[in-house]
Amino acid sequence: HTELVSLYGRLRARKTDTIARRSKYGIVQSVSEYLLGNALSARFFERPAAKIPRSKSTGHSLSTREVTVENPSHDKNIRMRTSQSTDFNSPNTLPEIDEKTVERLMGAVNFGYGLFQLSISLLPPNILRMISFLGFEGNRNTGRSCLEYSRSTDDIRAPLASLALLWYLTIGTQIFASTELTCRDAADDAAAILQQTAEQYGLSSLHVFFCGRVARMRKDIDTALEYFQRAYRVAAQSEMRLLCLHEVGWCHLIRLEYEDAMEAFHCLGHATQFSKSFFIYLVAICQGASGKFEDLPILRNELQHHLHTASSKETEIQRFLLGRYTQMPNGTADATFWRYLIYEMLFLWNTLEICTPATLDAIAADCAKPQVTIREPIPGLAKLILGTCHELREHIPEATAAYRECIEIRQPGTTEFLHIPAFAHVRLALLLMAQGQYEEARTLLRNAQQFKGYDFECRLSVRINAALKQLSA
Repeated sequence: HTELVSLYGRLRARKTDTIARRSKYGIVQSVSEYLLGNALSARFFERPAAKIPRSKSTGHSLSTREVTVENPSHDKNIRMRTSQSTDFNSPNTLPEIDEKTVERLMGAVNFGYGLFQLSISLLPPNILRMISFLGFEGNRNTGRSCLEYSRSTDDIRAPLASLALLWYLTIGTQIFASTELTCRDAADDAAAILQQTAEQYGLSSLHVFFCGRVARMRKDIDTALEYFQRAYRVAAQSEMRLLCLHEVGWCHLIRLEYEDAMEAFHCLGHATQFSKSFFIYLVAICQGASGKFEDLPILRNELQHHLHTASSKETEIQRFLLGRYTQMPNGTADATFWRYLIYEMLFLWNTLEICTPATLDAIAADCAKPQVTIREPIPGLAKLILGTCHELREHIPEATAAYRECIEIRQPGTTEFLHIPAFAHVRLALLLMAQGQYEEARTLLRNAQQFKGYDFECRLSVRINAALKQLSA
């Protein structure tokens, strides 16, 4: 300690000597004095009193102060001068934030972050790779947790967080066929949210609409139809009524009630200015499946007209409809041909899993018919649908055999309708993953990634990416 005190004394003396020997003025001031004189130069070089800086982080003023250090061995006090010290007596302190404000702000932050995470996780892999390069990565579980916290706060975005969760659970999981959440689990989670918000929003058409979606996911089609019809009656917006009518048509299609579905889609085609070609196609295949062939040539020509005059011809739906238009026969065909197209719609929109066991058995019986006597719209379509029906009925060996037959049928190098082998590869891979055959499943998923430019590629690529992540975990 004595040596440190001695060293400090020598350094202090050296500093004092240096200051004493330093020139009184800078070189600029010296030159100005030589040219202007001392009095005039002093007017330009008067320095104002130094202001004490204020800390940016605490808002307290900073000043130099002397600290007395006691030397117990020599009974001497050494006065040391610190460079900075905090004046805690400053009246300019930060205001205190109450707990409710903090909770509200956290709700807003969690809403934005959760929605961002959920949106990023649903992007196709090609876009996801670019976003990951920038440092962003989506996690569905994190997104859901953040939105759950946001909806439990008093923030103004809490209802929007509930709406985002309901959309993801009842619509998003079906569109992207989420492997992380089963249909029943998603329906149960959505039902819990609807029960919590029933007192405040129970009479709104949007709340009733989501109740119908939950009932549909639970395979209770009768209850779902009641909800959608009630939402249609109480809806104040025309867009909401069209959305409910669309769900009514799909409920009838899930039950293979072709004429009732055709009526709903026919009304939609006349009521909306968008997706007219899509509803014309649905009306056409429903008419063909019900055995009414007289109006099919008219509908085919009408579909051709809308496809050629559409302003956006490069959308995914437009490309899908253009491919189906080329497969539609000019004359009459067997009703089974048109039912295959119905089954394809149910498969691509992930609604086969909502069908009842009796409906699945009827679809499987149609798809098991020999393809020699019945014309198939797309090679391999019947085997793909047959394998899916067997899988949903938990007939795993039959489902595996049907998927393998579908892959073998599409083995020759065809470039059209590549969604058939792509979906067959993915569904077979998921079956093998459930059985613990991970290597073959990974090979099938890698092969599925080689198919490019097929219908709903972005949607399936999200599922492939999620399955590969699950394998590498």
